[in-house]
Amino acid sequence: MSTDTPVRSVTAPDAGYSIVFPGTWSVIPLETDEIMKTVIGRIVKKQVGVADRLARTRRMMIEELLTTAQRARDAGAHSMHLSLEILPGVPFPAALIASDSPWPKESIPAAPAAFAESLAATFPGVSIVEHRFGPMCRTVEAGLGRFGDAETPSLSAEYRLPYPDGGGVLTLTISAPMARDPELYATLFDAMVDSLTWKA
Repeated sequence: MSTDTPVRSVTAPDAGYSIVFPGTWSVIPLETDEIMKTVIGRIVKKQVGVADRLARTRRMMIEELLTTAQRARDAGAHSMHLSLEILPGVPFPAALIASDSPWPKESIPAAPAAFAESLAATFPGVSIVEHRFGPMCRTVEAGLGRFGDAETPSLSAEYRLPYPDGGGVLTLTISAPMARDPELYATLFDAMVDSLTWKA
C-alpha cells in the first residue's frame, strides 16, 4: 500500500492485528528522515493548500509532524498513522503511534487469565478496563496545546493491550493537539481501539 493512500482500516503486517479508523488516515513511514519528510510534506501540501500565504503554516506543520515521527521511531514505534480528517473541516486532528514492549520478568503472565494482574503490576496506578478481547490499560488526559501563537484544547490517550499469546504488550498512543471537543475525541479513540482484532 502506498504511504500516500488514505486508509480507513489497516492490518499491521508484523504486529498481528488489524484496526478500523474513524474518518480517513494516512500511513507515515518511519524508515528514514528523508522518507518521512517527503511523505509528510506531500500530505501537508494536500491538506493545507499551496497558497503563498500558507507557507508558514505548512512549514510549522511539517516540522511538528516530522519531530513527532522521529521521536516515535527513536522510541521503538513500529507504525504511525496521521488522520487526514476525523471531523469535517479539521485537518490533522490526531496521530496514532503503535509500539511493542515486553513484560518485565516479574510480571510475565502465566496465562491469559492473569493478564489483568500482570497489567496492574506492570503499570501501577493506571485504570484497567475491558477490551472485547480481554483487559487493557486506558489513560486519557485532556489539556491545552499550542499551535504557533494559538492555544487550543488537546487530548492524549494511551492504550496497552496484551498480545493474545502473552508475549508482550501493544501500546497505542493517540494524540489530538487540536481537540475542540475532548469528550467526542475520547469516544472516537475508544471506538477505534475497540475495533482492534487480533489475526489469531
